[in-house]
Amino acid sequence: MQGVLNGTPYFLWVRMAILWVNGAEVPTPSSFSWGKQDISSSESGRDQTGYMFKEKVTEKVKLQFQWNYITPEKAHRVLSLFSDEYFNVRYFDPLAGDYTEKEFYCGDMSAPMYMFTDNNKLFANVAFNVIER
Repeated sequence: MQGVLNGTPYFLWVRMAILWVNGAEVPTPSSFSWGKQDISSSESGRDQTGYMFKEKVTEKVKLQFQWNYITPEKAHRVLSLFSDEYFNVRYFDPLAGDYTEKEFYCGDMSAPMYMFTDNNKLFANVAFNVIER
């Protein structure tokens, strides 16, 4: 949304959800990265001259997420949402140009501690990726 205030143009950012898991809204990550991976057959490879013969079988999406300076409560919520063996993720897909939903599984998760005192508990980040099934 944009407007003009005292002759000066301004933009007002409106928060939008960008990510859902099994229908539940996920807190907006600090970092969200989309990637596409080609899966090739075992017959793919290079010949003796170095010429590539690629037999693409399919494509899979990989999403990488990170939440920075996150409380233990929020970390628990995020990690719990992605704890099933397989789950549906709805996200904005730049290749499709719109929201899409696919089934994923989770890669390795990390949550390095930043601060842990009686009054302050904070993780430096929570980070992991999910790969299309």
